[in-house]
Amino acid sequence: MIASTPHLRERELNKQHELADEFTSALQAGGVEPEMARLAADVGIQVFRSAYRQWLTADYTADLSTATDTVMALLAAIVPANASSTRRKPSAAQRKTVAASQQGRRQARPRAAGQPAKRH
Repeated sequence: MIASTPHLRERELNKQHELADEFTSALQAGGVEPEMARLAADVGIQVFRSAYRQWLTADYTADLSTATDTVMALLAAIVPANASSTRRKPSAAQRKTVAASQQGRRQARPRAAGQPAKRH
């Protein structure tokens, strides 16, 4: 419903921006440099959005924390913790997590018309 309603979508984006601002402030208060704090907050919001979207499309067959772990594995595959100038291939565990996520999305059943979306 939110995605199809411009006013609600704008409200949701504003909330996410405000949340990122709060995360940024908290990180800076903990000693993180402003630019790094903003980047971490923005990435964190995007990780949540992606995980939530995966969770919804999987018809709730997995919990949100599992979807978040999957998104983090995808992110880690392209931005390793000890990033260098070259990309590292994802580990076997990361590839397995990503493959399972993709398989789950392909097998996800669409919700029946009129069936309310489950929100937490």
